[in-house]
Order: sequence, then structure tokens, then C-alpha cells
Amino acid sequence: TGYRDLLALDIGGTTAKIGTILDGQPRITRELEVGAAAFARSTAKRANGYPLRTPSIDLVEIGAGGGSIAWIDSGGILRVGPESAGASPGPACYPDGGNLPTLTDANVVLGRLNPEYFLGGEMKLNKEAAVGAIKEHCAEKVKKNVIETAVGIITVAVSNMVNAVRFITVERGYDPRDFSLVTTGGAGPLHGNLLARDLNIPRIIVPKNPGLASALGLLVTDVKQEISATVANIRNLDLKMIEGFFSDLEQRVRNLLQTQKISEKLIEIQTAADMRYARQSYELTIHFDLKRLKQKGFEYLNDLFHKEHERAYGFAAKDEEIKIVNLKVIGLGKIKKHVPPEVPKGSKQPVKAAVKEMRQVYLDDMGASSRCAVYDREQLRSGNVIVGPAIIEEVDSTTVILPDYKGLVDRYGNLIIGR
Repeated sequence: TGYRDLLALDIGGTTAKIGTILDGQPRITRELEVGAAAFARSTAKRANGYPLRTPSIDLVEIGAGGGSIAWIDSGGILRVGPESAGASPGPACYPDGGNLPTLTDANVVLGRLNPEYFLGGEMKLNKEAAVGAIKEHCAEKVKKNVIETAVGIITVAVSNMVNAVRFITVERGYDPRDFSLVTTGGAGPLHGNLLARDLNIPRIIVPKNPGLASALGLLVTDVKQEISATVANIRNLDLKMIEGFFSDLEQRVRNLLQTQKISEKLIEIQTAADMRYARQSYELTIHFDLKRLKQKGFEYLNDLFHKEHERAYGFAAKDEEIKIVNLKVIGLGKIKKHVPPEVPKGSKQPVKAAVKEMRQVYLDDMGASSRCAVYDREQLRSGNVIVGPAIIEEVDSTTVILPDYKGLVDRYGNLIIGR
């Protein structure tokens, strides 16, 4: 699509995962917490897990998937997740589903999911069971009708996602309005427009077959190796010695990649340093050009650190001493990328065969319904414009386009949704 600053939203059956991609590269965190439940709070911080200082993709994960259970707490407040019905027994609307209401049940009740076309029609959903579960376990307890309660379930789940996005962007010095939102997973495109609307994100990108995006990503992701080392009193070393130090690390990284059958010509090397102010207890990873470090000296690194610190925390203490904690070499083994086939060209107006039906769908936060065109994504062509409100169905996912939004089909079949 050409967009390189992205928010990635993947919603499956149990969780919603959100990460940031800057200039085409996923943001990496140096601290990982495992064994923790990631609840959607205003801070979205993890707790009670085991901290590991190991590089990993920086994600926030919350219990807001299709199987997340809606429930009423002791104070009479509607909640969604983190408990999930999973795939077995699954949402109440499943053929052998449970009896507790879930996010999927709410979407079925509101007409956003077609009970006759789940998994391309291979699984039929029971709308009456979804209505009954929401009524018994939620609606009657909050004294609302089923439609209002189903709207509330989705509103609560999306609000949890909004908090998670703010944690991974605003609290880390980024403005979500500067990003495009990529929605994947079976339920990502179903909720992406709602999330973008609440955060004023300018566009939503829905790739073809979004439910398969994680599997595709696993196949085409570059192989990565990283080696870091601490060097005492590094500023007392001359730059030639530092160059030799990096050369040694680089060779070790190349050897590791070659043991994984990565050709030498497909290896890309990056250099970075973990840096902090002298009295800080946390570091920022600064990527830099080794040739420019040789030309300009340590002031080059200092300038990069001040700029990144100001971006992340809103200030730079330029009179403070800066510590270089670790030096590191990152090696990328480039994997051949999948180039999706182009879809046939069409006009602005989709062909008649693309419209499957007209359906009453509840898309309004107040519980009002709209008459929506339902499109078959396989019939959409490059250049088609879908004006909301609209539903776009495919085998592995359903996309919702809200009123006042429209979707453009690009040459590869991606849906680009905006106002």
C-alpha cells in the first residue's frame, strides 16, 4: 500500500493484539513479561508475570477476542473478557456452543455477522441462542433490551482496545493519528473501523484473507539474530578499537545466520547501542550508522539519543552525562517476500454480482439499525469504491464500513477505508 507507519491490530478468538510498525519495521521491546494476564486498563500494564530481558516484538495483548465472555460485575457494570469461551464450547451461537454470551454473539445479534456465511457457510450460527445468552446473563441484569446490550458489549470491547492502543502509542511518545491501522485476524476487520473512529486514525487497511495474515507473516518474516555486549569505559576507547569490536560481533552474527541456511548476499547488518542518562535505570535503543560514528565521533551518538529521548518522553537533558550500556549488532536474513496477485480492474461502482443482499444491521451506538449492502469480497475489483454503511464478507473474515466512511479497493485487493 505504500504506508510505512502502521498500527497492527489482530483479533482472534481469545485476544486482541496491537503493535506499532515504524518506517516498515516492527517496534522491538527489550523487556518481555510472560505468564501474565494482560487486562485492558487505562495503563494496560501487565502484572504478576515473569519479567525477561530479551528482545521481542512490542505488543499489547488484551482479552477482547471473538470468544471473550460478556458478564456483569458485582457493581452492575458490563464487562468483556478476559475469560474466553474458546473454540470449545465456544460462543453461544456455535452449533455446540456454550451458554455464556461473547463478542461474537453480540455481532451476530446486531446483524454484523451473517449466521449463514460463517467460515464461508461451512458453519451455521444460531442467532436465537446468541439472543438468549445475552438476555439471560447480561440484558436482564442491567435492565436493557438485547440490542442495547449487544451494542454495549461491542462498545466495551472496543473501549478496551482503545486503551491498549493509547498505551502502545501515546504513552510511548507517538500520536495514533499519524498511523494507518492494519486489521487482521478473523475479527480484526469487524472492529477496526470502530477503533479508528474513536482514535481519529485516518485510514484502515484490510488485506485480502485477513484471517490468514499471521500464517503468511510467519512464512515471509526475515530471520533475525542479535548479539549485544557491554564494554567498560567505552568512551575511553579510540574509534578504531570500537570498529574492531563491531567487526567481531558482526562476524558472529553472520555465522549464526549462515547456520540457518541464509545466503551471505541476503544478510543485512545493523548497529545499535542501548543508552541512558547517567542517573536513569532504563535505556533507549539507538540505531546508528557506524561509518558516521567514525566520522563524527560520540557527539553523533549523543545527538541521536537526545532526539529519541525528547520524542519518547517530551524532553532532552543535554547537560546530563550519557551512558552507553550495550553495543549490539543485528543481522537480518532477508526472506523472499510474497507479492500478492493483482485483482482485475473495475470501475468506481462495483458490479451487480458483488452485492449479495441488503440487510438491516445495527451499527449505531444508540442501537439504531441501517439498511446495508452486503458485498462478496471475491467479486470486488481494483478501483471499486464501497460507501458505508456496508458489510464486506469473505470466507475467513467480515469487514464493517461505518456510515460516513468509504472503502477503496487497491490493485492488490486491499481495502483502504477512510472518510
